[in-house]
Amino acid sequence: MAYDRYVAMCYPLYCGVQMSQTLCILLTVSSSLCGLTCALIYTVFAMNLPYCGPSEINHFFCEIPAVLKLACADTSLNDQVDFILGFVLLLIPLAHILASYIRIFTAILRIHSTLGQIKAFSTCASHITVVTMFCIPCMVMYMRPGSKASPENDKKLALFYSVISAFLNRIIYSLRNKDVKRVFLKLIGMSEDTQ
Repeated sequence: MAYDRYVAMCYPLYCGVQMSQTLCILLTVSSSLCGLTCALIYTVFAMNLPYCGPSEINHFFCEIPAVLKLACADTSLNDQVDFILGFVLLLIPLAHILASYIRIFTAILRIHSTLGQIKAFSTCASHITVVTMFCIPCMVMYMRPGSKASPENDKKLALFYSVISAFLNRIIYSLRNKDVKRVFLKLIGMSEDTQ
């Protein structure tokens, strides 16, 4: 989505050519294969550990960091694998997204009209907000050593990136609609004049 916005904002006349159906399919397939490969690696490393003691996970759903807490063996290798895969799945895409948005923001600043700048910025702000709300809790959860994790904090982080960010996603994208924005401002006691 960031690349699509980048092409649409920085090269609007070439958007149809740059974002061809072949490129879209290639991006979709490559990201799916990367995700499946990383999930397989997570699972293989986690299932090769010996487990003893309680077979109940102290979490809302079956996530690898929660499962690793049940292992009887040293999980430092798994922590390293989690960090590397977190780097591949979170930091590299986030770096590409941020690089795209830096280029977009420099293109927005070249727009002479203030209204045009505001409109272009509001188009991108919702996406960058949603991406940040998802990526930061995931990085905190998956890229720290298992010894530093507490089950209660992990539950809160998982709830935030899986439920709350999905819930807020709809609200954030809806606020781009002028009628929804007006009702929201009225609901929180602000008028459009005070902005």
